[in-house]
Amino acid sequence: MKKVLLPICVAAVIGALVSCEEKGPLINTGGGVSEDTTYMATVEAKQNRMSLIEEFTGASCAPCPKGHKLIYGESGIKSQHPNQVAVIAYHIFDFNQAEPVHDKSKYDFRTADASDVGKTIFGGIVQMPIAGVDRTSENNTYLYSTGAWSNKVSTDLTKGTPVNITITSTYNATTKDVVAKVKVAYTEDVNKKQNLTLAIIENKIIDAQKSLDQQEPILDYEHNSVLRDIITPFYGSPVLDSLATKTAGRVYERTFRFNVKDTWKVENCQLVAFIHNNEGNDKEVIQAAEVHVTE
Repeated sequence: MKKVLLPICVAAVIGALVSCEEKGPLINTGGGVSEDTTYMATVEAKQNRMSLIEEFTGASCAPCPKGHKLIYGESGIKSQHPNQVAVIAYHIFDFNQAEPVHDKSKYDFRTADASDVGKTIFGGIVQMPIAGVDRTSENNTYLYSTGAWSNKVSTDLTKGTPVNITITSTYNATTKDVVAKVKVAYTEDVNKKQNLTLAIIENKIIDAQKSLDQQEPILDYEHNSVLRDIITPFYGSPVLDSLATKTAGRVYERTFRFNVKDTWKVENCQLVAFIHNNEGNDKEVIQAAEVHVTE
């Protein structure tokens, strides 16, 4: 049975503003438990837009280190746009280039979530490296070869965003539990259906990687932005679907509680949250945010 949000209204005059808060039930997201709330507040100043690169890569993909360098190199995309680019590196099943390096890899980075994103959101992966940028499409594709990544990011960052996203994270080292709150604040009216996705990634993982530049695999290769889990459903969780228009000043908050696995180095883990449209072919990511799990 679907549970209905019960409004809990608190009349408080702040200037001329009256706030009405709606708290929802606990929700099992598959990766943990979450709860949400919404209320009206003073319209926030706009954040700078953060772009999202969703990179499909693999340990057995010889060209993939060159793609990764385009993002993380000294003059790479993240260096060109400090604090304005979030990255999720997807390692998928049923694709030879994404398999661990035979007899060399210590880890298997592949996840069902990454595979589901590749199949369902992007319509299937046929080559690597390849990436989506803010889930925008050109010529009927949401995926781009390495040569297009930088220009796509630069273009999208000029668009601005009608939504602010803030993530706060609390980590309990004893229980390995994380409490993450994602705050979504609308700075303009938005009349599209939208979803919120929260993922956890890990950086600085040293393991084998095939490369075009060497006959033998690189055994001490640094893998970054590796998807560990998508805490929401892989396609995201609806944001205020009951509202035809999410007006400027509307705030939506969701608190997630989940556990970090023993095999992850939590000091190298980050949370990536993003708001994306959910209207047929319109899947655009309109804002993203990231924060260290231990912050």
